[in-house]
Amino acid sequence: MNNVAGEVSRGRSTGRWLLLLVLALFIDRAILLSEFGFAYVGSDDLTFWQGATDYAQGVFREPYFYGQNYNFMLEALVAVPLLWCGVPHHIALPVATTLLALFPFLFFACMLHREGRTQEAALALLVPIALPLQYGMLTTVSRGFVSGLFFSGFLIIPLLRPRGRWSFVVLAAATSLGVLCNPNSLVASLPVVFYVWLKNVRDTRYYIIMVLGAIATWYTQDLARTFYAERPDHNVHTMLELRFWIGDVRDGFAHLDRFFSHLMPVVWPLGWLVVVALPAIGVALWKRDRAASIALFVGFAFVLLAMGVNKVNDDAGVLLHSSVRMYLALPLLLVIGMHWWAAGLRPVLPNWERWSLVLAGLLLVVKMDVAGPVVREGIRMKEHSPIAVKHYKALEWDCKQLGDTLQKYDADILVLLPYWAKGVPQMEYLDYGCPIIDERFPGTLMNVYERRTWVYQSEPRAIHRTILLHGASPDLDTLRYYPDLSALRIDDRTVLVRNERFRTGFILRLLGVELKRNAYQE
Repeated sequence: MNNVAGEVSRGRSTGRWLLLLVLALFIDRAILLSEFGFAYVGSDDLTFWQGATDYAQGVFREPYFYGQNYNFMLEALVAVPLLWCGVPHHIALPVATTLLALFPFLFFACMLHREGRTQEAALALLVPIALPLQYGMLTTVSRGFVSGLFFSGFLIIPLLRPRGRWSFVVLAAATSLGVLCNPNSLVASLPVVFYVWLKNVRDTRYYIIMVLGAIATWYTQDLARTFYAERPDHNVHTMLELRFWIGDVRDGFAHLDRFFSHLMPVVWPLGWLVVVALPAIGVALWKRDRAASIALFVGFAFVLLAMGVNKVNDDAGVLLHSSVRMYLALPLLLVIGMHWWAAGLRPVLPNWERWSLVLAGLLLVVKMDVAGPVVREGIRMKEHSPIAVKHYKALEWDCKQLGDTLQKYDADILVLLPYWAKGVPQMEYLDYGCPIIDERFPGTLMNVYERRTWVYQSEPRAIHRTILLHGASPDLDTLRYYPDLSALRIDDRTVLVRNERFRTGFILRLLGVELKRNAYQE
């Protein structure tokens, strides 16, 4: 009886320590949200703002990220309840993304604690706390980076119960949905698939269920891709045709930080050590759990070979558009490897609860001290970068200034014309962001790379009484021949066109403004 009471007491005690680690994890993310998530907005994030706005109103326009034939907007869907509660977009979307990114570690810890594996549960919570701020930034931006990672959280179920029909169902669903949302989840799911297979080589149910999951993934993806194949006018940015070149793998070994920086806990400057840690754990497992060892080596081989895929090398040389985003599941794979290694071992560290909390506390102190400089370095963009990053207050200011002009001249539509000083990423803030945060904005249209197909199709056909053009200077001379049109130059970058009867598209052509969805299609 006393033994039972002692076990219950110890369970409650470790549960309290784990709750303190959960609190530390949320404090860690609160630091990031305060310094980065709530403070800065990426130009690509604005498409998720639009998607969340539409979903909140029950409008589903396209299967993927607007204007491209890949990348589901799961973060936008998760943000909908927050929008219903009145939370602004610049808070709701980072919160939704953060919850998706943290879920795997929290769910792993919860399930491991239920199994009485409290040290492993603590490791699952410590790893995300011990990761550098740059990893947190990549898993805070709403850009589809973490959607596949979310589903990888359910891998803990087949890990704990590798045999049985329901474990196979969970494994198939977690793997399939993860790949469907973002194939970067394969970094974590592929080794688990191999592990469960090695434990069930002769169980035909495993093969049937996994094949059904793969077929469901292929069919769903084919349906989504067919939408764009049948509507090529919806496609602004097409998914790269995936190619593999072994030469890129060879070159990758000379630049490991390009792929693996910011992915190693504690020793932040040495992110590439994560690819040393994985085979090291595999070697340690070889005699005790051959299946886990082989699975880790398979995962390690996949991680290295992925460096030869052209999409993985899609890198703009800046943190928020780096190849690291393709390996965001590596820390979770590290947790999986440590779970395999720790399984069956007796506790070897006395007072591990206190030591884990001390480590978490020290890491939080360091992060609070360096958060500002790290964030400022992380948001730096190169010239002609495919994305831009702007402080939310700056976005509000820009919207207010342009909104005042729109209101003063009672403009019916704002047409944005990217130019040398403000390219497409900078103009996207005014095009997608301002109508959401400033109710004075009428319809907006960007003459190139406009992602909102419904806008691109309808606005050029509409007749607007007053059209405000902002950006590149249009040619106004041709308007002299049309008495129903007149122009007022407000400043060097802003022109107001008054119109009596012509469609917007016709007027833009008169002004020498070309309407283009992308670089290869008008």
